Amino acid sequence: MKTIAYSLYKYLLYTFIFFLPWHIIYIVREVFYGTEKWQYGTIGIYISDIIVALWILLSIYLYKELILTYIFKRFRFLLVGLLLSLWGFVSIIWADDKMLAFYFAIKLSMALDLFFLVQIIPFQIYNVSIVFFISVSIQSLIGLYQFITQQSFAQKFLGLQYHDVFSGGNAIVHISGERWLRAYGGTPHPNIFGTVLLCALLLGIFLFIKNRDKILSKTLILIAISVITANILYTFSRTMWLTSFFCIFAFIIYILYKNKKYNIRQITAPLLLITATILLIVSLSHNLFFNRVLQDTTLAHNSISDRTLYLSQSKLLISSHLFNGTGIGNYTNTLKKESQIKRPLWQYQPVHNIYLLITSEIGLIGFGLFITFKITIFYTL
Repeated sequence: MKTIAYSLYKYLLYTFIFFLPWHIIYIVREVFYGTEKWQYGTIGIYISDIIVALWILLSIYLYKELILTYIFKRFRFLLVGLLLSLWGFVSIIWADDKMLAFYFAIKLSMALDLFFLVQIIPFQIYNVSIVFFISVSIQSLIGLYQFITQQSFAQKFLGLQYHDVFSGGNAIVHISGERWLRAYGGTPHPNIFGTVLLCALLLGIFLFIKNRDKILSKTLILIAISVITANILYTFSRTMWLTSFFCIFAFIIYILYKNKKYNIRQITAPLLLITATILLIVSLSHNLFFNRVLQDTTLAHNSISDRTLYLSQSKLLISSHLFNGTGIGNYTNTLKKESQIKRPLWQYQPVHNIYLLITSEIGLIGFGLFITFKITIFYTL
């Protein structure tokens, strides 16, 4: 029986890792105001949610001795995480949309469970890296199609949404009266896509080093690295461009530091390919990239203006819900109801600052628990 459970455990883990970057979802509830959908009121079950829930249950069954040992060893650490999770459920009491609050409380609880379990349960990082790298490589092909054709297609079985350059709320680059759709891949936003791509890029270099004697594997990895690099550029996320540069630089320093184990020549090929891909793509669309980096466009001003608005909105919500917050997941719902100036629905968005968002939704008490949890992580490390 345990042999079957161990096999199922491994398959569930790899399946979860594969579907993690995809947003395949079964919609439980949709909310419309007139003809416009309230995106932040949507409740849905992702395929990755189902898989990780089963994996968590199976992990507890298979590794209960390891888990008990960890509990005794890191009791204070676990206690803070447990209190944070419980406070999320307590906030349902005063949340205006209780179903939405319950949904996000479950999400928070599962995220914390996953965070603790990956520290306890043994797994092979090499196999996990391969699965994730393949999954993101497939998404990169979709991102490439989106930017080259300047259109996206909706496919519910793949979790793909339709985006176009003219609808409000879609991420675009604006230059000389032209609008360019940024690459989304299979994610809700290009910035999220960029984060996923960067993780895959670093794992790709890691896999290239590990497959030192396998010519076919190394060739396929290099092709995927080139496509992933192109997509990082096509997300037009300046934050991700900068982050990618520093991460790759740090990776090179690490390789040089570990010279006895790895030779710098082993990463020369992927680094040269990444550089060549960047130079080629930027040279083909230099106006687009230079405009994004150097010039202050109307879109950039609008983006700053929007973020300023979101900050002021969060401060108002915090001042009126200081200790308890609006209830977990209820930020935009409360904002829409309490806002004195009525705006288009898509403009009611979460503040683009995680600390203010946490304080707004679960109050100073929840924020205190979150900060304590972070401090405990660093102390434990």
